[in-house]
Amino acid sequence: MKTRYEIESIKRGQKKLRLTIILSSAFLLVLAATIALVLILGGIKPSTAPVVTPEIKDGEGLYRGNTVAFPVVEASSIFRVSVNLGSNSDNDSSVSEFTFVKDEMAGGDFLFSYMEDGEIKIFYPSICQATGVEYSDLYAIEDSDGYNAITRLNYLINGLNVAYFSDRIELSEDEAERETQLKSYGFTEGEQTVVVFDYVDSATATEKTHKLIIGSPTVTGGGYYFTVDGRDYIYSSSSPYIKYAMLGFYSFVSTSLVSEGLEGDSTYEPIITSNFTHWKNTVHKISADPMAEIPTVEANSTVILEAATLNPISPADYLSNPAVYNKNTGGYEDYTFESIEVELYTGTDDGKVKAALVGKKLGKLYDYTDKSASVDTALVYTLPVSFSSSHEIDFSDSESSKFTYRIVEIESVVTDAEDKTASGSTVSTTDTVRVAYYYTRDGKEVVPILCHAVLDLTSAELPADAVASIAAAGVGKL
Repeated sequence: MKTRYEIESIKRGQKKLRLTIILSSAFLLVLAATIALVLILGGIKPSTAPVVTPEIKDGEGLYRGNTVAFPVVEASSIFRVSVNLGSNSDNDSSVSEFTFVKDEMAGGDFLFSYMEDGEIKIFYPSICQATGVEYSDLYAIEDSDGYNAITRLNYLINGLNVAYFSDRIELSEDEAERETQLKSYGFTEGEQTVVVFDYVDSATATEKTHKLIIGSPTVTGGGYYFTVDGRDYIYSSSSPYIKYAMLGFYSFVSTSLVSEGLEGDSTYEPIITSNFTHWKNTVHKISADPMAEIPTVEANSTVILEAATLNPISPADYLSNPAVYNKNTGGYEDYTFESIEVELYTGTDDGKVKAALVGKKLGKLYDYTDKSASVDTALVYTLPVSFSSSHEIDFSDSESSKFTYRIVEIESVVTDAEDKTASGSTVSTTDTVRVAYYYTRDGKEVVPILCHAVLDLTSAELPADAVASIAAAGVGKL
């Protein structure tokens, strides 16, 4: 219920809008009259050349002076869109068949579903059960259009209900030649994308269907070639929105990460993971039954683990807070345990992490309260191994300062598989090593802390004699 003030405000706004329209119309009339007068007085007559109407074939239509593959369909009348993606699409997931259908389960909005292993799955994450969450909140917004408010689903609908085309290519009656034509424009099984949408014809109140088959991108790159079921033409798309029919299923789903702390979700059941795929919400837990078998980590799974991190203390950290430094921990902060998500999918995983986890039983690998336990059995991350987090040594000289670095230990040789940490391990001049060092500026100790860095021994900035010394020494204290 609106207040009287709100209603009066709306009425005032409507009056202003009508006044603006009236004034705009009057201005256009005056402008048109002025132009006509100038043309007549100048002896120039307006062009009397006939306006050429584009040729319209059976089943096609005309919209705003442009040809469309079928008469414009009211966007709001479309109630189902089904897509079967081909290799010409931008699909980046295993989901190649999906359907958007208006359903009460989504509050009358489009409900998302997809085909997986021959079975139709409804995309209805548990967050939808939370108070104040609408199903449409899951729709991805197109943030590259400058509006940041229009969903990709809207763009898809507008690419279908007004199917603009700039050219039509007639298909040959000869079967072999016809097949060659279709193949040359990308209309082959497995390559083409099929889009079917159903709508209600407002004139007859009956349900109707259009089926579009999309082939290769047009020569100009501005659209795609497409056919309409039952037609003997290949259309050249001039719609900027037809590309949305080529996006993968998860492109239409908001990529916001929704996880613990929200109503309807258990602790380890995010709705959308960081690579934008829908979790099956399968959580393996250790049974309370002591006789039950303990689950193990599978090779192609997503795991959530508590991992220890060793954080090197930088001089800046020390200067701002000297209390952070504990010489007994070798220049690293004490273990910080963090809950992190690790994907063990082939091609995207960290090889060392996967090797350390796959086949291991659920439970603690290392008890940091047990001082007799070996840290080598734990999964411990040292941040310098991820190069962007390392404190790199600056070997540059300047007129005002002279830096001297004293490397006291080669901690490890960094490799893609497993770091070489055993004392005495060999080091070559082409290796990448993690080192511990002290440094001075102009002969004076800057901060009395042990620093850590990752060195690429092939770097031109490293003195040749230093590289030779490191390689000769091997892993261990110097």
